[in-house]
Amino acid sequence: MSLTLRQLEYLLAVAEHRSFTRAASALYVSQPALSQQLSQLEHTLQVKLLDRTSREIRLTPAGRVYVEHAARALGELQWANRALHEFEDLSRGEVRIGLIPPALVLVGPALVAFNDRYPGIKLTLLEKDLEDIHNALSDGVLDLGIGFDRSELRAGSDSGIDSNPLQRPSVGLLVGTQHPWFGRTRPVAPDELAEQRFVLLSPRFALRQYIDTYCGEHGLGLQASMEVDSIAMITQAVSDGHLCTFCFTALADRGDLTSVPMDPPLTTPRVLLLCRGRSTSTLAARAVVASLLDADGASYQAPAFVRIDSA
Repeated sequence: MSLTLRQLEYLLAVAEHRSFTRAASALYVSQPALSQQLSQLEHTLQVKLLDRTSREIRLTPAGRVYVEHAARALGELQWANRALHEFEDLSRGEVRIGLIPPALVLVGPALVAFNDRYPGIKLTLLEKDLEDIHNALSDGVLDLGIGFDRSELRAGSDSGIDSNPLQRPSVGLLVGTQHPWFGRTRPVAPDELAEQRFVLLSPRFALRQYIDTYCGEHGLGLQASMEVDSIAMITQAVSDGHLCTFCFTALADRGDLTSVPMDPPLTTPRVLLLCRGRSTSTLAARAVVASLLDADGASYQAPAFVRIDSA
């Protein structure tokens, strides 16, 4: 008996959920049917892939190796199917983009313009950290990735991933209409920030790490009154009161926030657009790449047409 794609999909689901019950629910199949298919797969391969001796299902060492290759194989097959569907034109398709959480502020206008031009192509955005984006691109789970340039994760010549620099984002001090510095034009010195209260992204964000580096270089200990996990929460907190933040100055286009000049200014690394090599990318993905690289830096507009999936 030969193995089937369904069996591989079932195995990957169990590996992800570590439970027959949860995997069956996610796949909309019965648990006995799923278990039977996986037993047949192990019989075909003549190797035990799953350790069923504990409450949580785990992969055996052989199972971990097999799942790694199976995930890549299914990813490549999905790429082939999508490329075939998009072969004739750009009237339909899907592009899956992994972004570091703040990146939508930077690429929102270009994605809006892309959707206006190609309304039949669905854009699915998933928030991930940069390392997960890199791995998902390598495994074929994502079409594109957007994140800060970090040397330790820079795509090597043999990675199959291309990188293109996008416009370096402007990051600065933002305050709301109720803050005494709203409308201030005179640059703020680092020592003036010591008495201010801040709402900041949590330390897991790359942008926060660069902010902390700036503060350390200038001997500044910020009072982080709030730490949050989204740009939306930052803008709401700052616009409603007397808190400050360091974030993308494009947010000042909202009207209820303003960017206050700083001396010295806060600099950030380049933002990179990551994609699989041309030979493995779809027509739709290449069209998105062209749109992002051609973007003219229009003011931020949250694209309501995309579905945002948190990962």
